Amino acid sequence: GDTVLRLETLAEEGTVLIVPLHAEFIVPDAVFAQEYLPLETRYPEGSYYDRHLPGSGVLIWHVRPYGTGAPGDKKVDLVSADGLYADAAFPLGREPDADGSDNLDFWAHDSAYSRQHGGNLGDATDPFGKIHTRFDTRYLPRRLHHAASSGLRINIHETDGTMVVTVRQPRWAGTIEGQVRWMGEVFVDGDVRVAKTGELVVYGHTRVRVSGVDRLQSGSDPRLCEVQIDGMLRVHTGVLTELGQRGRRTIPRGNVVFEGWRAGDTWAGVEGRVQAGEGELVLRDTVATRGLAVSVPTAVLTGESETLEFTLSNFPNPFNAATTLDFVLPAAAPVHLAVYNALGQRVRVLMDGVRGAGRHQTVWDGRDDSGRDLASGIYLSRLLLADQLLTRKLFLVR
Repeated sequence: GDTVLRLETLAEEGTVLIVPLHAEFIVPDAVFAQEYLPLETRYPEGSYYDRHLPGSGVLIWHVRPYGTGAPGDKKVDLVSADGLYADAAFPLGREPDADGSDNLDFWAHDSAYSRQHGGNLGDATDPFGKIHTRFDTRYLPRRLHHAASSGLRINIHETDGTMVVTVRQPRWAGTIEGQVRWMGEVFVDGDVRVAKTGELVVYGHTRVRVSGVDRLQSGSDPRLCEVQIDGMLRVHTGVLTELGQRGRRTIPRGNVVFEGWRAGDTWAGVEGRVQAGEGELVLRDTVATRGLAVSVPTAVLTGESETLEFTLSNFPNPFNAATTLDFVLPAAAPVHLAVYNALGQRVRVLMDGVRGAGRHQTVWDGRDDSGRDLASGIYLSRLLLADQLLTRKLFLVR
């Protein structure tokens, strides 16, 4: 799960390391764009344009192909040594630093600013002072990390004048609420539980590597990693289209494999509601199969199948920052989901269009359609399906 690479500067025909970060779907389960982190080495002697740098180090960029270009939603942004998310980890134990902004390590030359804002304590991988040598997704917008994930971590050190980076992919262990998508190579080092309000979507060609040791030491067997599905595990193996800077790339159908992380690793397996077609989900190296590959049958892996009913719920409630609205459709149909204030005025449209049968989720962040924060109070979510209407009270507490 770790990648180690020496980074020479581009001026010396060196390497830029591209680290995949997040798949942002433009058309659900069909078309996506890949966010990623390019890493490059810079030092004053490297080129004429870098001559004013006060030291050498690694710059980490964040590329989001379909960002709007607005602050906080940029297409290309420098995320190390910039101060933008410098306070994301609260290095001084206080609230976020509201003055942090894109300053390209401005405080490296301003001692007063440095003292006022905690120096570079939150600005990981500062290439100028070499105070910090670790970067992780805590320094990125909160939507890019999950409570059940350790987050992406990048360690940096200098050897014989060359910057060496070690990239550690996220490790998953804990409870998943809301919708989480897995794609590519995923690492699990403890029990993973998908809550009743959660949905784990795993796309074709994904390899889930499960450790032979449960870091959390929880579940029915504290020694082994388990995947418990109280909500839904949905396997999507259809054709996908990736949109990139150089055009479209078609990703053909492919199955999903859960297997031991290393040779000899075994794990407890998957238990709960799983939606997968014949041959789309393969489990290897579980204790029950003794290392053999088992193809999971259609629809439900374990647990009782249930008749779908038209339901609407949300969690948490009351809430402060955001609440997840969860609804189930008995059949594909046009739906309209919106939020109204106590006067009956519509303040936010959350969903409007055709949705398939099954569970669906969306998040309301307590803002109206214009992006303005709404005041504390009671709001109503209304879900309209053909001639049926469901309403649920939402308690917003600021």
